[in-house]
Parts: sequence; C-alpha cells; structure tokens
Amino acid sequence: SSSNPISGMTIATLLLVCLIFVVVGRSGPSAMLSALTIAAVVCIASSNGGTTSQDLKTGFLVGATPYKQQWGILLGAISSALVIGFTMLLLNTAGTHYSKQNLPEQRLAIPADAPRQRPGKPYQDDAQEYFVVHVRRGEYPAEPSQGLVEVRPGRYLVDESGKAHYRTDTPIAQESRRMDDGSPAPAAFTAPQPHLFANIIQGILGGTLEWGLVLIGALIAVSVELMGVTALPLAVGMYIPLASTVPIFLGGLLRYLADWRRGGPEREAAAETSPGVLLASGYIAGGTLCGLIVAFFAFSDELVAAVNLGAHFFGTLDASGKRVWDPNEVPWARALGVALFAILAAYLLAVGRRPTSPPAADSASRP
Repeated sequence: SSSNPISGMTIATLLLVCLIFVVVGRSGPSAMLSALTIAAVVCIASSNGGTTSQDLKTGFLVGATPYKQQWGILLGAISSALVIGFTMLLLNTAGTHYSKQNLPEQRLAIPADAPRQRPGKPYQDDAQEYFVVHVRRGEYPAEPSQGLVEVRPGRYLVDESGKAHYRTDTPIAQESRRMDDGSPAPAAFTAPQPHLFANIIQGILGGTLEWGLVLIGALIAVSVELMGVTALPLAVGMYIPLASTVPIFLGGLLRYLADWRRGGPEREAAAETSPGVLLASGYIAGGTLCGLIVAFFAFSDELVAAVNLGAHFFGTLDASGKRVWDPNEVPWARALGVALFAILAAYLLAVGRRPTSPPAADSASRP
C-alpha cells in the first residue's frame, strides 16, 4: 500500500544484498538463496511493522487497550508463521501438473540427497517413484556436435539413469494452460513480483543485469517526485499486469466521480470514513474471503467438479468422457463477468455519492 510499500522495500533489499555479495565475491546458487532469504525476512518484518502500526492507530481511534492489541498481534504472527508454510505447500501441490512434452534428451545428474516422489496429475496413476532434479539456467548447455539442445531450467522427475520422464509445471511459473490429457491446467498464481525478484538476483549475481535501465528508472522516479507525483504507485503500475491495474484505475475514477458529485473532496478524516470507502473496504474483505474459498476448492478435483456449475450446464465432453468448460474461451461468459463488474461499480458509485455521516463524537474531545 502507499503507507507500507512492502514490494519496494523488498526490491531495495535485494539490490543492496546482491551488491554486497558481488563486492565480497559471493555468487552461485547458495548466494542467490541467501539473498532471497534475507529479502524474505525484510519483507515479512516490513509487513508486520506496517500491520502493527495501523492496528495500533485504529485501536487508538476506537478506544482499544494497547497491551491487549499487542497480545492479539503476537498470537496472529505466531499462528500465521505456523500455518502459512503448510498452506503454501498445499496450494503449490494443488496447482502443479506434470508433462511429458519437450523433455531433454540429455541424462541429468542426480544429487546424492535428491528426494523421491511420484508424479501428480494427470499422471497420478503412475505408481513409480522418481528422483527430483532441479536444473538451473545454463547448467546443461547445448551440444550441437551431438545434436543436443540446451536443457530448459526447471524441475524434472528422472529415473536411476538420469533420464527425464516428467517435467513439473508449477503454478508460480506455469508454461502450459492445458495438461497432457487435454483438460485445463490448474489456475496459475498471478504474482509478478517473484519474476522480478528472480531477474534481480540472477542479473546482479550473474552479471547480466542491465544497470542502465535500473538507473534510468531511478532518475525517472526522482523526476516524478520533483513534479509532485508519488513515484511508488507509478512504478507499481508499470510492472503489475494490466488485468490488475485496470480495476484499480477504474476504482480511482469512481472515487473521483463520487467526490465530485458530493461537491469536492472532504477533509481526510471524513473522506476515509465515507460510505464509498466503507463499501470498498467490504469489497476488499469479500474478495479476500472468496480468494481463500477458491483456493480451498483447488485442493480437491472432485470438489471443484461438484461445484462447477458452468461445466454442469454448459460443459462439453472431452476425449476421456470428462465434462469440461473453460470460461476464458466462452465470449458470453466474459461479457457476463464485465456486466457483473459494472453492476458492482455502479452500486459503489451510488453509495459513494452519499454524504458522510457526522461522527458521534470527535476523537480529539476524548479524555
């Protein structure tokens, strides 16, 4: 958010740590992992710091007891630390599928501590266990004399001889929207920041980062700040996908129209408690809860099939006899989504035009 730029602080940490590693002569996978770990610690600390400060300020405004809030914050931090790791692993497992397409012909080296696992969907019937091998960029270069192409970086399942049998398609870097059996692949994670972080780490420690572009971006940010425009929202809008920035832009237009219809912007305290802001906060909370519910459905294909009304009413049978339906390939489904979005936007504008209710008592008059 504008008051807690977590991604910006994480990027700055990555740049600084990677530069320190370059100065001291550290490079390679271990240095990359160390830089990412340090950045993750800073990211979580920044998030907790911003959450704590906003929580305590809200508690002051509503008359809460600070030490009880701090106990709640402590319990929340501990519980999330214990749960979120397992949650991310489950989400990653549910969104991963395996492919036999474009496998490397080269034999891959199996580390001594390589774990074993069985493949998942759509090859969950394969009961054999394979070694898990991670291939990094440039680790297996092309050998034209032998007719071998470079092995793509990724995660492979190989047998005892090093022959690759499956390639793992993870949701954080999904390459195919369809599985080998023709059915739609699990939903990919829409997270642009990890790709940016990976480019920074590999670029600095690998010596391939285009520093000219980084310096130009920094100078543009300074120029924008001198013109009185906050550079952070501008920079965030540059690397977040258009599908995410367009709704934010439309929300800003609705806020502007609502303030204009009410006769201009109000003082900050009143504007932040206006009916439109409260309804938008409810939209955010509802969207978060829906995201959790959808993620919960991803744990079970049977549960998804049971509640997939689109497949029940409008789906078609694929080659395996399974009823499938992809709303992204149906024009009227997209139009319906836009219409529902327009209804929510119109209701938000109507509510946002209402005058702000006067506070029951000014917080400054409290003892």
